[in-house]
Amino acid sequence: MKKNFFTSLKYWHILIMLLLLACSLRIGRSLIVDRISKDGVLYVQMAENVKNGERSEAFIENRRMPPLYILMITFVSNLGVSLESAAMAISIVAGFMMVLPLFLVVRMFFGTKIAAFSGLLIAVHPSLVRISSTIMRDSLFLSLFLFSFASILFAIQKNRLLFWGLGGFFAALATATRAEGFEIITALILWMIVDLIMKKRNEKQFKIADIWRQTLSGPLIFILLFFITSQPIVNAVKGTSSTWSVVDTRIIGYIKGFFSNSSEDVLKTEDTL
Repeated sequence: MKKNFFTSLKYWHILIMLLLLACSLRIGRSLIVDRISKDGVLYVQMAENVKNGERSEAFIENRRMPPLYILMITFVSNLGVSLESAAMAISIVAGFMMVLPLFLVVRMFFGTKIAAFSGLLIAVHPSLVRISSTIMRDSLFLSLFLFSFASILFAIQKNRLLFWGLGGFFAALATATRAEGFEIITALILWMIVDLIMKKRNEKQFKIADIWRQTLSGPLIFILLFFITSQPIVNAVKGTSSTWSVVDTRIIGYIKGFFSNSSEDVLKTEDTL
């Protein structure tokens, strides 16, 4: 009896087809986009300043902006393409690569069929196609965030330090794309505390060695790789007008605002961040 084409496919066949579908949709839409958004114009101008050696002025329009997207545009444009084409290429590649981490995570928990459906939604979702075919940071951030999230889930599920390291690596890149990436670190610390408390409650005899091996070692590897990966990006904007920091300074402002009794103090704090 002749096998059905789709039932004979292996999971990596399906993944490749989804990646190709996502890539083609994003390239197709990019070809019909005839204008750049205001943010896109700013990003290209910032990258042009960096490329021309005017690094001190590159980030003056947005001093707190994480610099990775701008630095990537500059790097790709050095390969012989225009700054606009480089920025678009980064968005497209990051956009269709979102399929990969989501597919693998869903497959691990729910199987190939559900993973294929989830990957298809990512590939054809109109909003994701739109942000992945314009000069914006969003697709790069979402892609890096998903890779970090997937790495953490694999680390917890498979108890492998390698995945913890990959999670820290991608989290650092996500944070260097949008400041919201620092929330990954915050969520990880909260998870580590809750996990430790639950283990202490469930096991009467819980040794210090077990705490290190099962709970602390992975997250510490994550944090170590996070800051190791962040350091070259921090060094790349030293001496410029950028005030970006790996640690999202807005969190400090929110904490101060929460405990402040004066609304005027809160407004002053937010204005300085």
